[in-house]
Amino acid sequence: MRPVPFSFQPARSVAALAGAIVVLAGCASPPVAVAPTRAAQSATPVDDEAQQQRAFAQWIAAFRRTARAAGVSEATLQSALDTARYLPRVVELDQAQPEFTRTVWAYLDNTVTPQRVSQGQEKLQQLRTELDAASARYGVPPAIVVAIWGMESNYGGNYGNTPTIDALATLGFEGRREAFAQR
Repeated sequence: MRPVPFSFQPARSVAALAGAIVVLAGCASPPVAVAPTRAAQSATPVDDEAQQQRAFAQWIAAFRRTARAAGVSEATLQSALDTARYLPRVVELDQAQPEFTRTVWAYLDNTVTPQRVSQGQEKLQQLRTELDAASARYGVPPAIVVAIWGMESNYGGNYGNTPTIDALATLGFEGRREAFAQR
């Protein structure tokens, strides 16, 4: 039997890539049910909102010291962290992500639509120069960047309404993704 030559088929490639991303993400993240939170790890669970806010303020202060020691300017720290808020809803959403609460095929059936694939193909063509430059610099193929962009924000169409710094600070404080949120 002769090997079949490789042929690039953008629609299949984007769909396969999206599936691979979901599968790899599932492999990379521990199941939600066994993921400890900061409250579960502490000897005295943070059950009172005032205690939660104090613990978050202490985490922000410690993170600020770490960031300052890493060379982040005081102006940047003030701008980003002086008004940072703990957002319990971010933790709820993080623990109920559809790619981890549905089967992979149910998730893909709802997210990898012909419209999204077609839009991804258009974005690949429209932004070819920029994507190739980013690929050369960071080593990530353009199709992967576009697939992630499509899955995470519908190609910039969904900005969301959650403040980014607050969300990252919340995830860093909460514990399950502390190392990721502090990068």
